[in-house]
Amino acid sequence: YNYVQTKYNTKLKTYSKKYKLISNIKIKISDFNLFKNTLFKEIDNTNFSHAYLVSNFFKVLNSDNLKANDDSPYSKFINSLNKNKTSFYEDNKIIILAEFNANYFESWISIFFKE
Repeated sequence: YNYVQTKYNTKLKTYSKKYKLISNIKIKISDFNLFKNTLFKEIDNTNFSHAYLVSNFFKVLNSDNLKANDDSPYSKFINSLNKNKTSFYEDNKIIILAEFNANYFESWISIFFKE
């Protein structure tokens, strides 16, 4: 019935079985830039030693020369978010799922910690 929500909930359940969910936000929001700001504030609010993560995401987000073919995981995350309105990031300690759905459905931000 609701493909978008079902698809996201499936991802959420899959990762929740294996990793600790430290942030899960559902928000009705129509402005994409406000959604990105909310996402990065949420990344910044996670209380673990990932200062490099926040710093690198903000550098890419604020970069004037963001390239679609940049191979850094941070650029890939931002490019995917800008292009597809959904994105996924994973490293050895964290997983971030983000999906912007404008006025159609709630948008989601989920952050998992790999213990």
